[in-house]
Amino acid sequence: MSTNSPFESFNTFELRFEVKSGERQRDANHNLVRGYSVVVELRCTLKATSDPRVLALVGADALTVGLRGRCVEPMQMPSSLRAGMTCPLEVNGVKGVFTLGPNWPGSIQEVTDALGSIIIGAWRAG
Repeated sequence: MSTNSPFESFNTFELRFEVKSGERQRDANHNLVRGYSVVVELRCTLKATSDPRVLALVGADALTVGLRGRCVEPMQMPSSLRAGMTCPLEVNGVKGVFTLGPNWPGSIQEVTDALGSIIIGAWRAG
C-alpha cells in the first residue's frame, strides 16, 4: 500500500448499517406490510490487513481491501449486525461499500470488554 492509504494505520470510521426487521406489521390502512428498518451505528477503528485468515473469511479479492480493527462505540458488536451486511463507507472522498465479515473466532471476553470487539470486513470502491 502507498503511504497515502487511509487503511495503512488504524483510523476511526463511522459505519451505519440499515437493519430490516423481519416482523410483519399493519400500516395506517391496516394492510399487512413487511417490517421496518432501523439504522445501527458503529464507530470502529480499521486497518488494512494481509492476514490470510481474515482475507479468506471476508472473501477479499484484487478489488477489495481486507480490514481488521476494533469496535469503539459501542465496544461490543451489536447483536443485530450479521456477516455479509453492507453499508456505505467513504474514504478520502472515494465512495465505497464496507461488507461486514464474520465474528473473529477465539476472542477472550476480558480483552473484548477492555479493548472492544474485533471487527473484520472488506471495503470496495465504487
